[in-house]
Amino acid sequence: MREKTLLKIAIIGALTGTLFLYILSENTKIEEKSLVGLERADTNTYIKMKGTIKDIKKEKNYITIKITKSEEAEIILYKKNKENITLRKGDYVEVIGKTSSGQPRIIGTKIRVIE
Repeated sequence: MREKTLLKIAIIGALTGTLFLYILSENTKIEEKSLVGLERADTNTYIKMKGTIKDIKKEKNYITIKITKSEEAEIILYKKNKENITLRKGDYVEVIGKTSSGQPRIIGTKIRVIE
């Protein structure tokens, strides 16, 4: 009897937690921002930017990308697990990342090419 009760509690807890995470993820939105005033923005604030790739510099552990829309932004993408990032100058991209302290720079966590 105790095993059945424990199993029921575990299933109810798992379903409740999954539902809570689903609702939380639907209500969490990342705002699209420009670089104007980014120096004064809170450090480690997630933002979303869209723009055209102007320049790409590949280093051993990271890639620096400059994108432009109405102004220019510097994006730093760290290579994780040797993932293959294929970006070219002129690609229109959407970048999600954290703001960096003191400089108009974004530490990118996700990037995708928009066609």
